Amino acid sequence: MYTCVVWAVNCQMALSINYFTWIQHLFIWSSIAFWYAFLVIYGSLSSTVSTTAYRVLVEACAPSPFYWLVTVLVVVSALLPYFSYRAFQTRFRPMYHDIIQIRRSQGSESETFGELRMQQKLYHLKESLSHRES
Repeated sequence: MYTCVVWAVNCQMALSINYFTWIQHLFIWSSIAFWYAFLVIYGSLSSTVSTTAYRVLVEACAPSPFYWLVTVLVVVSALLPYFSYRAFQTRFRPMYHDIIQIRRSQGSESETFGELRMQQKLYHLKESLSHRES
């Protein structure tokens, strides 16, 4: 169970990052590797110390394809709502960095950041006026 949490959290961080640097890759993937190293080391301790985790990963979980399949399915099902929300938000209610990325990918950077800020202020003024009128 905790393995799925470690994978899901790190994969969600990877999904939320727009531009990767080597340090981000290092921390995301090394934290997953550290989790498995912890499981192996903790499981190799005597059964009085590691109680229920005694050699569980090495002898029971890691050789089983079912363990890896369930891990992947749980992580994907945990990330699916976040991924769907971000896709919906990017399509219908994009943030300003989403708008800039879309325009850059389309090759039209004619609108400057100052113009985007002006549109943002106009949008917020319209919203506050509509709230006052209602």
